[in-house]
Amino acid sequence: MKIKVDQIKDKPIALDENIPAVSWEIDSSEVKFVDNIGIHCEVRRIYKELLVQGELTTHAEIICSRCLINTDKINKLEFKKAYNIDTVGEYLNLDIDLREEILLNYPMKPLCMPDCKGLCSQCGKNLNFEKCGCSENLKDIRFEEGTRLDI
Repeated sequence: MKIKVDQIKDKPIALDENIPAVSWEIDSSEVKFVDNIGIHCEVRRIYKELLVQGELTTHAEIICSRCLINTDKINKLEFKKAYNIDTVGEYLNLDIDLREEILLNYPMKPLCMPDCKGLCSQCGKNLNFEKCGCSENLKDIRFEEGTRLDI
């Protein structure tokens, strides 16, 4: 997203743009961005500063880091950026900074839902959908000696 600096005045300019997610190369092994990245922002000039604030909307297919299920996530992210007009040049290019905002604000361990229970470590059942009896009968032998101590 490039904006000609001469067009930016004291009065805010509203911008809406949809950029294909594949053009920004932000996919990872657990997250695949699909559709477009929606950008809605306002740009204004305040003395020698250019102020950009708005919202990014992304749609991603994720693999939950706890239960390994594929699911869709829509993420909305607010951002604010300030640029010195003397260092920008003829055009203000927001692509690199907006890409960085998406990457830095996306969770390192994406979840299908905040309270995901994950998989049973014994039988592998998805604990979000069904209960298993493994955890009730499981004893951790690492701490068995500690139970015999008189304290």
